Amino acid sequence: MSVRRTLHFYQLWLVIGALLASAILILCLIPPSNKISSIEGLDKVEHALAFLALTAWFAALIERPGYWALSIMLLGLGVGIEIAQYLMALGRSAEIFDVIADTVGIILGVIFSLSIHESWLQRIERWLHLN
Repeated sequence: MSVRRTLHFYQLWLVIGALLASAILILCLIPPSNKISSIEGLDKVEHALAFLALTAWFAALIERPGYWALSIMLLGLGVGIEIAQYLMALGRSAEIFDVIADTVGIILGVIFSLSIHESWLQRIERWLHLN
C-alpha cells in the first residue's frame, strides 16, 4: 500500500516542499545577523512555525499512515540542524529547546493535517479542477 496521495501535480508539490525544507535548512545554518531580537524566545516560535509548515506541506503529499514516518524524519532534520550548528561554529548554538520547538511544530502540523478529511493540496487541485 502506497502512502503517496493521488495528486495531479505531485512532483511539483514535492519539489516545492524540498525547496521549502532547503530554505529552512539554510536559514538555520547561516551565521546569525547582527540584529538581535528584542523579544525573548522569538527564535523558538520561528522553529515551531517552520516545522509546522514543513509538516503541513509534506503531510498533504501522503496518506495518514505515513504521518508517523514523516514526523520522525522531520524530527531527525531538527536534531541534525542542531548538530550541524554545533559542529560548524558559525555563531550558531545547538539548543535542546530548539528541538523541543521543532517537535511542537511537528505535532501542530500533524494535528492540522488530521483535522481535515482530505489533503489541502487535494482541495487546491479540486478547486482548480485538476482531479
